[in-house]
Amino acid sequence: MADIRRLVTLTTVTNRILNASGEVDATNWTAASGAGSASTPAAAGGARTGSSGVKHVETTGTGVTSGQGIWLNASPASIPISPDQEVWAYGWMRPGTSASDLTLSVQWFDAGDTYISQDPVQYRTSPTTGTWYEMQGTAVAPANAASCSLTARMTNSTTTPVLWADDFAVVVSDSYAGPWFEGTATLSALVNDLEVDQKLIAARDTFSIKAPERTVVQAGSYRRYAGTRAVSDSHANATAQWKLLVKDTTADLASKAVEAVLQPLEALNTPGLHLEWRPDGNTESTFYEVRGPATWQLGYSRIRFSTTQVYELDVTIPISPLGRGGGAAVQSFGSQASPVTTPAVVQLSQPITGTAPAQAAMTISRVDNASNPSFVAIGWWNRLPAPPTGYTNCYGLIQGEATKTGTTPTGWTSAGHVDASGGNLLQNSTSEGPGTAKAQYAITTEGITGPTVDIEVWGRTRIAWACVAPRFALSFSQGVGAPIYTREWGLAGRPLVPGAYPSIPFRMTRLGSVTLPVKDVSPLWTLTVDAAWSDQPVVGLGPVIGLDYLMLLPANSRACSPSGEAFDVSYPKFMQSASNTGDVISKTIHSDLSGTVSLRGIDAADTGLGGALLEFPPGEIDVGLLCSEIPPDSPAVAGLSAPSLDCWLDFNIVPRYFAVNGG
Repeated sequence: MADIRRLVTLTTVTNRILNASGEVDATNWTAASGAGSASTPAAAGGARTGSSGVKHVETTGTGVTSGQGIWLNASPASIPISPDQEVWAYGWMRPGTSASDLTLSVQWFDAGDTYISQDPVQYRTSPTTGTWYEMQGTAVAPANAASCSLTARMTNSTTTPVLWADDFAVVVSDSYAGPWFEGTATLSALVNDLEVDQKLIAARDTFSIKAPERTVVQAGSYRRYAGTRAVSDSHANATAQWKLLVKDTTADLASKAVEAVLQPLEALNTPGLHLEWRPDGNTESTFYEVRGPATWQLGYSRIRFSTTQVYELDVTIPISPLGRGGGAAVQSFGSQASPVTTPAVVQLSQPITGTAPAQAAMTISRVDNASNPSFVAIGWWNRLPAPPTGYTNCYGLIQGEATKTGTTPTGWTSAGHVDASGGNLLQNSTSEGPGTAKAQYAITTEGITGPTVDIEVWGRTRIAWACVAPRFALSFSQGVGAPIYTREWGLAGRPLVPGAYPSIPFRMTRLGSVTLPVKDVSPLWTLTVDAAWSDQPVVGLGPVIGLDYLMLLPANSRACSPSGEAFDVSYPKFMQSASNTGDVISKTIHSDLSGTVSLRGIDAADTGLGGALLEFPPGEIDVGLLCSEIPPDSPAVAGLSAPSLDCWLDFNIVPRYFAVNGG
């Protein structure tokens, strides 16, 4: 087996079926025969992947005879399609009882969602009970089709037949064919094979990957021998270079072969163009994104060429600093059947592979109800160990009422509220005039590596219109030493924006960031929230200042929408509301923080986020997510609230490597 060196394009395709694996429930699945029902089993082991699949049980056995059967429909009439457009259909089916055959079909519907016809894409005759079968194929939409769905059918003469389904997919693409990874998948297409048929041969021991040049930022002190420490770095492109022997049976054909190699290498920006390299005997390829035109030098010897028709082509290709895996290396987490109530900390279901920071894409989906998030913040970190009893990790969600054991909030009491996260919040007493309040929380930095940790704190507050000059000051302390306040607001605290008369809205706010020492100190800290207001002039108004929750995110691995800006037509909303409030809107933030939105199967460029690139480190990952209808700290928003929002959350991860993918 020889090395593999070739140019390929990697593009991303999207599964149009929501809840394709039925991990939590049977949302978007229907049982289309008899008195059966679609359900998700509670017990593990009923799925091909994940913890669950979708099961159809014909409960009465009536109307089920030989030659008929039972059906499961995935996402009926919900996938937009154009006439004559080809779709790739995919799914896994398992008979739970004896079956005569299995069929995977595409159903077609017109613009009024009226059924037109169906096209079977694959049959499976005489399947074995309890065995999973991969089913896939393509179908072309008829002339009057406007949408489609998938149908899993099993013919059976048993009175109470059982059919399982899992990992279904519909891809509107003319060239894609599995394997499938829920959410998105990667398609590889050959551009130019650079080592094939003894016509393109790498000269022995000439191939190399040159590491990218690194620019290191050093920080130091004015002490005489203190030296400096690396605090950040940036990388230029890496390069791949080798000597390629180009030959053919005639001089003309050899010359044409040279041109065929140089043409794609001379392209400035070919979307998705990658150099694929697989060392001899390696089971996995490494893909490097081509970052511009190659440099090359053509060697020509008249005597040698006249006898062997061989050119020597020295090639240097600028490539990405890190390599990535191919389609089979894409990892997907989350399920669109699993709505997440924000704020939330989500644990990715499996460790991220690879050795270098992985590229991540995040998709948030909502059934539009005209209250879509205008603001989103996301932070990510390697999973920390379980904290000591009574403590919370330095990254994550803290409910306002979950104060430090052995302490009692002063000026605040815990109270229930229907719009509060977790059903409760801290709020002040009903007395008028100026006031202060204090609450303390137990924090641990256990598991953090390095000399310091940078924490950014967000909070959800409730400030009445009659609260004058409200402020929150945050500090971290260890009892003996002096408290460490946020670098932005210090002891004075963060000024907050009251509601407009006569509202008492919940609002998101960025409360500031701190750097805490980790080396040579205890990991146990006390986080103190000090609230103050100069006046409450209205008698009998009730509570005017409250704290719902705090979200602590890593300051160096966080991305978010703008905060502190006016909420007007110029604000880059994370997700716009659609005219049809029953639509499913999906917003994807890519690794480079650019955004795309999908509505009714149409994808379009949209606003992105600012902050750190979505690059997740290898290992177990937790993600903190904030969503708000209103931008935090917007200077003047009249009478609106910032509710907790339910959404479906998916991540697609592309593992990366410093040099070579070892599988």
